[in-house]
Amino acid sequence: MFNKEILNKKQESEIKIYRDLLEDMYNEKEISKQTLDIVTYHLKDYIQRGDSNRKKFNIVSIAVIIITASIPFINSIEDAKLKYIVSFLAVISNILASIMYLKNYKLSWIRYRTLAEKVKKEIRWFINNANKVNDEENIEFILMNNIQSVIDDDVDNWSTYLKKKDNEVINVADKNNSDDNG
Repeated sequence: MFNKEILNKKQESEIKIYRDLLEDMYNEKEISKQTLDIVTYHLKDYIQRGDSNRKKFNIVSIAVIIITASIPFINSIEDAKLKYIVSFLAVISNILASIMYLKNYKLSWIRYRTLAEKVKKEIRWFINNANKVNDEENIEFILMNNIQSVIDDDVDNWSTYLKKKDNEVINVADKNNSDDNG
């Protein structure tokens, strides 16, 4: 469930800034330890998942570019044995492109990065408005409710996206079946 990758320095510093701000609120008894941990967990998880998908997208994209760019060069060399290498490279390129399409690294990268930014926005809102709310228990509830709304909106958006994708696949399959029968 939680991405166990080692945090890089950029991730550590990004998380530390917000963790420190929340710890100050915890030390001033404005939020509970549980709220501190939950909000930090979500922020850290989204940052890690976004970065992980960004790296996968970039690696696979660069590999496909290099492989497909090398095919015309290898083809220009007149050696009958090289046609097997060209075929192999074309297969590898297609496999990598298919994996990138199926795993949807770019969309996942953008999705998790957006979630991290929304959580950071909620933390900033909370810090800037905590002293404006009279009821101390209410402000913590508002923060947790806003974070939960971010999560719920993401689940709804992702479900809608998956249903749309499923419908596209069904429509293509129906079209192919009608073409075969017609």
